Amino acid sequence: VREMTAQIIAILLEAAPSSVWDCTFDLLMQLYNRRCDNVRNGWEIKQGVLLVWKYLCSLAQVQSKSKFSDCQMSKENRMTVLPTFPLSKQYTSSQLSKYKTTFNNIIIQSIRGLSDDSDDVRAVSAQVLLEALKMNENFYTIDIVKECSRSVWDAILGMKNDVSSCVPDLLALFATILACSPDCTSTMLKITSTHVNVG
Repeated sequence: VREMTAQIIAILLEAAPSSVWDCTFDLLMQLYNRRCDNVRNGWEIKQGVLLVWKYLCSLAQVQSKSKFSDCQMSKENRMTVLPTFPLSKQYTSSQLSKYKTTFNNIIIQSIRGLSDDSDDVRAVSAQVLLEALKMNENFYTIDIVKECSRSVWDAILGMKNDVSSCVPDLLALFATILACSPDCTSTMLKITSTHVNVG
């Protein structure tokens, strides 16, 4: 149900005027950050919001490619044409600034979600970041690889003795980070070494 609802909301937002987009995003952010007394069910709200964000990022990929869409593509050949999003509209500078702020916030919250107690929240957070990496980089200003590499690695290390449903998504995100930024490997090894020494 949450998956289908998220898809519908994302599709409606794609065609919605800017005022509706802003209002809806503010509401989703409030829901995501809402403190829930019932800890057992609190993850459902976060997961639902993250699912909407995942599909928004997916819609923003249409008619565009990011440098992460093909890690083997040379720097000179990377597509730099900025598509329109929502797809039915044209940008003004203020609208573009708003979308950048929106996607920056989505990315930040998704990175934080990698350390959530819920497997489902961690899984969808990784999915959001994977979708964001496929977006045209003009939609955000955050260095996703740099900002999330430690968080995703810590999440993987934290589950080394457990079987978790979020493992495939975390590993997929981790593999993408390494494929597109091999320099991260040395950083991961240092983090691993620190965990081993502490243990």
